[in-house]
Amino acid sequence: MRYAGIPATGQFLARSLVVRAIGLLAAIAATSWIQSARGAEAWEVSQADLRFTVTLTNHPSHESAGYFVQLPDGGILPGPYPVTTVVVPEGNAKGAKPHVLDSYTLWHNKTDGLSLVFADPGRGAKTVDIYVSGNSKLRLWTPASGLTPSAILCAKPGKADLATARSLAHLGELKPPVLAVNKAGIHRAPFSIGGDESGRPRPASFYFLTHVVVNDPGPTWIAPFVLNGECEVRIDDKKLTPKKRIDKWGGTGAYFDLTKGLHRVEVFQSAPGSGPYASEGKTAGLMYLTWRPPNASMNELGGVRSDQVPMAGTSRMETRLLQTGEIVHSGGCRLERAVSRTGAPVACVQARPTYTFWFEDEAPLLVYDLRALTTGHPAGTQYLWELPGGTQVQGPVTQWIFPGFMDNQVTLSAKSGSAETRSSAMFFGFGGASTSMANPEHRKVFRDALTTMVKSYPSDSDPVASWNSALWNNLIRTTEEGQGYDLLLPLFKTRVDTLQKKLTPAQFAVLQDVFLDMYQQRQPKEALAMIDKLQITFGEAPQRDNLLIRKAEIYMYYLNDRDAASRGLAAFSERKGDIAEWARIRQGDLAFLAGDLNRATELYADVQKHARSQRNQIDQLVTQELLDNNSTATSKTKSKANDKTEDKAADALPYRDSNWRTGALRDVSNSENVAKLLEGGFMLEAHQALRDWEREFPLSKISGDLLLVEARYHMQLGDWQRARGMLEAYCREIDASSFLPEAARMLVTCVKQMKSPHQEVRDVVEKVAKRLKFHPVAKELEEFLSSGK
Repeated sequence: MRYAGIPATGQFLARSLVVRAIGLLAAIAATSWIQSARGAEAWEVSQADLRFTVTLTNHPSHESAGYFVQLPDGGILPGPYPVTTVVVPEGNAKGAKPHVLDSYTLWHNKTDGLSLVFADPGRGAKTVDIYVSGNSKLRLWTPASGLTPSAILCAKPGKADLATARSLAHLGELKPPVLAVNKAGIHRAPFSIGGDESGRPRPASFYFLTHVVVNDPGPTWIAPFVLNGECEVRIDDKKLTPKKRIDKWGGTGAYFDLTKGLHRVEVFQSAPGSGPYASEGKTAGLMYLTWRPPNASMNELGGVRSDQVPMAGTSRMETRLLQTGEIVHSGGCRLERAVSRTGAPVACVQARPTYTFWFEDEAPLLVYDLRALTTGHPAGTQYLWELPGGTQVQGPVTQWIFPGFMDNQVTLSAKSGSAETRSSAMFFGFGGASTSMANPEHRKVFRDALTTMVKSYPSDSDPVASWNSALWNNLIRTTEEGQGYDLLLPLFKTRVDTLQKKLTPAQFAVLQDVFLDMYQQRQPKEALAMIDKLQITFGEAPQRDNLLIRKAEIYMYYLNDRDAASRGLAAFSERKGDIAEWARIRQGDLAFLAGDLNRATELYADVQKHARSQRNQIDQLVTQELLDNNSTATSKTKSKANDKTEDKAADALPYRDSNWRTGALRDVSNSENVAKLLEGGFMLEAHQALRDWEREFPLSKISGDLLLVEARYHMQLGDWQRARGMLEAYCREIDASSFLPEAARMLVTCVKQMKSPHQEVRDVVEKVAKRLKFHPVAKELEEFLSSGK
């Protein structure tokens, strides 16, 4: 029997029979609505405006517990009040024909949707159709309905008192926000209230509708533990008034004479104060329930695991925790489709938090995956999202970044021909997904969502200016070389003034370099114009100088205008400071590209000599400072201290290269460092390490592997053109080097990736193949030459 075991007085039984009779008549009436046409797409309830299809996921623990589902509203459900008819489709259960299931509303409002419980269609059913019609009143669940929904937790944030909690038990239409979830408790306390599952902070009021299984009938001692706030427990409509009976854990409670079967347990709970709910410690959560069945043994009571509820004196226990199998659980559902009787697509929002970006004292940000429920909609249906900032995004799926711990709203419209529906969804920004800035996929998720936002902003406004510091900081944190071009392009082309105002000079410099590295590959002439625009705004010489050197690089590697590059570099090399040194390095690159190895060597050596001189000066200053710090000691002690200090200073100065061995070791160290950074995908760090290496040891382009490592860096970014230029010069000019075979392989890779005619590098490749005719790379080069035009 479906309803066997429910405790009932004679009055309850009589009322239950009347209700069942009414339910039977309603089912017969609903069945009469079923159209003669059968099939998967038949509209079974003629009066209904909408039909939702749900997949039955978790089966109920008891048949009478039925299934719980939350249907979205946001303006799509018919009014004035939605009433449901749940139909098991043809061929989806034991019966060959569709049949109607009992269904009842728990709570409803347009913002939070419709909380619904319906009867179990049986183990054979996989899906059910929920038809929704407009009616003058809701069809509410009552204990006499025969269904025993459990464990349904309803939270009402904003006010903490038992009166508000009791009002939730009246069911029906409630003002938002209200959240209803099917959750009995946690592992440590299977029957418990932990807090608001939406993530909203205190204060709040709760109503917990549950049913429990009694297998050991008789006088049962029930003891609730209230950790915070006020709590009231009712068993089958009878209030539990706790009294201290014995000085043991669980000794404060009340006796209830329970029959075998299912019993309704309702909890009314307040959560006063402010801030989040504690998730750890002895005060975690709000309440949990324990009991002592009539025939419970002391061994059973003492066997509660210490990893469940924190307690003292477990060897002297009067009660134990309710276990999962003693709590009735309703089944769960997953919404699959929403269609209308008229054929119009139904706008149904599904919002899911994917990653949380929350650092230190910054405001939390969450990336949400927004999806329209599209199954069953006409082909060609158009979807339009209305998002914060007056923005609109087309398509059934999009991502957006929302602030955490705040109410957020999105609106979706679905249109097919002249038929259109709209719905709004509100949600509290909260999510528990693990996020790590060390994970490149997580960084990409943030950039992609931010790209969607920036590209959809209206052109006549600047919502970027209102971004909080967390958005800006996470933009910098997720910035990577070679990534985010679609995000940075609109920022620099239309909102560069805002960027300069909102970012520190150092942050802006990083973002600018990453953007220009990608921009000059794709649009070199436009990149020159952008540089001219940017350099006017810089008051600091280093930022201007870096842009001037970059202009020469664009002429050299991307526009093949070496004369223009040479003119600019000649002017810069006459200046003083770092720009002159970088100009000489690039002049050396030009000479190398032109085949003048002697001139390149001369320029590189000059810069390297200056760098060594500067290091030695710094070494002397540091050593002198260390010596001066010991000037207050006695002369004898001072003399010994100075000797030791000089020795320690010499050991502590990594930039000291008074002989070639130190320089060689530092060169190898630079190479290994950059290689590890590239292997780990740390492109920004690799870029800076390469610049430091090149500035200090430019001769390593000829005598070492600096040029190859730099080429590998550009290849990893997909900048084949720049990598090819220097590799081609290396293979042409360097006659004997252990790095030559690898340089030839890399050159071949660049040519293939660029889809360039092999003839363009034939002379160089043939020359290397002859030099290395006994090396394994010679065969690879011959295959390359014979395979291309």
